[in-house]
Amino acid sequence: MPDMGTFVKSHLGIILVITLFLTLGALRLNDLSFYTPDSCRYLVWGNSLAHGKGFVDDTQPVPERFVINAPFYAVLISPVEALFPLSIIAAKVWTLLLAALATGLFYHWLSGFHGRNVAVIGSVIFAFNPALLFLGTEVLSDAPFIAALMLTMFLLARSEASVSPVNKYFIILVILSPCIVLLRETGVAMAGALVVFYCLERRWWNAAIILLVPMLVYLGWYLRNSYWAGAEGKVLQTNLTLISKHFVTPEQTPLALELMKRAWFSLQTYAADLCGRLLYPLVSSQLTGLFRVDASGLYSSVSGLVSGSEILIECLAVVLMTTGLLRDIRKQAFWLRLAFILLYCLVIFIYPVRDIRFLLPLLPFMVFYLVGGLRAGIGWGKKFFRVPAWAGIVATLILMFPNFLGIGQVLALNLRYCRAPAEVAKMPGLPMIYRYEWNRVGDWIRREVPESSVIATPVKDLVVVSGPRKVLEIDPGVSLPSFDLLLRDYQVGYIFASARWSDLRDYEFLMRESRRFWFEPVMAAPNLMKVHSRLLEPRVTVTPHANFDTVRASELLRLGRLGLISGDYSGAADILSRALIRAPQQPAVLYQLLVAEMMLVDTSSVPRLYERLLSVPQSLSYAEMARAQWNAYRLVAASGGTPDIERKLTLRGQAARMYWDLGYYHRAAELLRDVISAHSRNFELAAAGLFYNLQNGDTAEARRFLTLLHSIDDTSRVVRDFDTLFTINRSVLSESSPSVKSPYHLKGAKLYAALGFVQEAVDEAERSLEENPANVGTLEFLARYYDTRTYPPQTLRYCRKILSLDPENRFARTKIDSLTRAE
Repeated sequence: MPDMGTFVKSHLGIILVITLFLTLGALRLNDLSFYTPDSCRYLVWGNSLAHGKGFVDDTQPVPERFVINAPFYAVLISPVEALFPLSIIAAKVWTLLLAALATGLFYHWLSGFHGRNVAVIGSVIFAFNPALLFLGTEVLSDAPFIAALMLTMFLLARSEASVSPVNKYFIILVILSPCIVLLRETGVAMAGALVVFYCLERRWWNAAIILLVPMLVYLGWYLRNSYWAGAEGKVLQTNLTLISKHFVTPEQTPLALELMKRAWFSLQTYAADLCGRLLYPLVSSQLTGLFRVDASGLYSSVSGLVSGSEILIECLAVVLMTTGLLRDIRKQAFWLRLAFILLYCLVIFIYPVRDIRFLLPLLPFMVFYLVGGLRAGIGWGKKFFRVPAWAGIVATLILMFPNFLGIGQVLALNLRYCRAPAEVAKMPGLPMIYRYEWNRVGDWIRREVPESSVIATPVKDLVVVSGPRKVLEIDPGVSLPSFDLLLRDYQVGYIFASARWSDLRDYEFLMRESRRFWFEPVMAAPNLMKVHSRLLEPRVTVTPHANFDTVRASELLRLGRLGLISGDYSGAADILSRALIRAPQQPAVLYQLLVAEMMLVDTSSVPRLYERLLSVPQSLSYAEMARAQWNAYRLVAASGGTPDIERKLTLRGQAARMYWDLGYYHRAAELLRDVISAHSRNFELAAAGLFYNLQNGDTAEARRFLTLLHSIDDTSRVVRDFDTLFTINRSVLSESSPSVKSPYHLKGAKLYAALGFVQEAVDEAERSLEENPANVGTLEFLARYYDTRTYPPQTLRYCRKILSLDPENRFARTKIDSLTRAE
């Protein structure tokens, strides 16, 4: 065994590379997470494991044992969290060390084929790719996954060098293979590649073991996650369920066709990156914002040169990588490498989300073949002229100069943030993660917000600064009715609504359009808003934003959305088209324009916009909602092609219900406008039309539907109940005494509940409670409602109010006893 001095001298190049990589990585560390909620989820699970709780997220109002991401990365960071609980910095340092390990393993793998000097050159290209440095300093599984891939290559080479087909290296490989799959689901590509390799080598037992062990381990995890730990009655979504959904084809289309079309879209999206653009990620639309903040003139010039030379760079990279691939055919484990690349591409191509993260594991293989091609080119050049020994290093540094400039831009911004986060938050064009001001928000929450409060947020990282308070994660793409339901069910006291793009806040349209809540900005805590009930506090009004700047894309988006909700679809589409010209990669703009075109039933532009939406990064939330919009749109389009008036109205009724559930209340009522003029005898459509218009405040139109219902079936209990609701509404308007109005609202709540309109029943109950907070009947109605939901503290809250007014109330006392025992 060589001594340390000999080792350092032999591997001085890679030691310097790793040392510089760690130094730059340390300068990139901060207390922010670029990817939310994935990073914070890993942090929460790792902390739970470190403290012996198993896989559980107890930061939510209701603890969740279901794990949406692959679990093994949380296991890797759990030792660090045993010492530094919920520390983003500590987890990032650990991940950075794993990224350095990946670089060292890559060097070792490359040197086995091309020697140490060439391996150092390849390691420079690999390690100082800005995407690796960026993702390798986030709380994400990318760097550990690459390290696991490189370790697989190392173990396979050692295993193949052994005389025995089953040796210690193969045994370690068998143990590692399920870990790779549980680290990232895409690791199934490596397990599959190993099976292909051993089958081609006719080593059937090795192939069978590699096939069965990861399969059995993953099956065990799947059973634990989906059945033993899954929440009863809750829709649990994993990457596997996403793959099996329809995003680009109708629901009845065979899944194979869906996957083929999805793969084709992905190929178009990823083609430039796979052809070489990944080597210069500073031109990636996903990371550009990090590089261009307060950019120097030199960086702007160089990045412009790289952008302008994209085609040339891609052509040259393709030629070199193809040459390297062809020279690799007869080398050891060629089929393993090729099988992995093909299988991995297949997996990420059929996944409905596009992200530069998914391409990063291909980077070491791209560099592997690129270096092989460069070496072949140098060998060919030596036939004609003398190539100095240092030429490779100089050429590498020249080629890497744009990447080093990009890294410098990122580090300069990060150092400024670490010194003065409040000042950096004011910089124009800044990525929104730098604007959260977690210290100010956390200080205010810990000082002013009761520990029993629930805070809603799309940025799960809030759990790190909120202490013991429960944090409810709500996707910004959720529908308006679902948004209101979550706020109500969990009695959300505050919302953290940051500006994700430009000055447009998360939940902005939801908050503006909510009929049940209004939101008061907390001036001392950036992005934090106090939630108020419009029904329990109806006297409080908020003046909406009404003056729109028609130059900025975000203002055009606001104006277009306003037209969309009010029913001016043509005007909204024109305005949103102008917004898209200014912000062509923003999924929020694409989604709203797509909705406007769907409501215009514009079949020419809808498919193109839908495909474009699916192709932009971080569009999954909008893609889910767009799928629901697409289903409603297809029903409306189909209704226009049928001559049967009743069939037409039935299709529109189905679409109207979808639009109502999506929060497009005006559109739902609009689609049933023809029910009366067509003298339809469809009782359900007439009842729906009455309900929609009544909730929209159009009492006159609602009465016309009521008249139609009377003509269809005057004896129906539903008709009698609606008659009573109209009577109650008149009585409420004519009364001035709260003690008289409160029972009327309670009676209305019970009627809505009998009709099946549960949330509207709760609306009336809250109006009753606003008129008379001591109405025990209303309190019991609400307690019984929340008893059917998933958050017991709500039931307890109402039951305790009941007992404070009526100490002998049997229902409240019994319910408190049962819930207290359950705790």
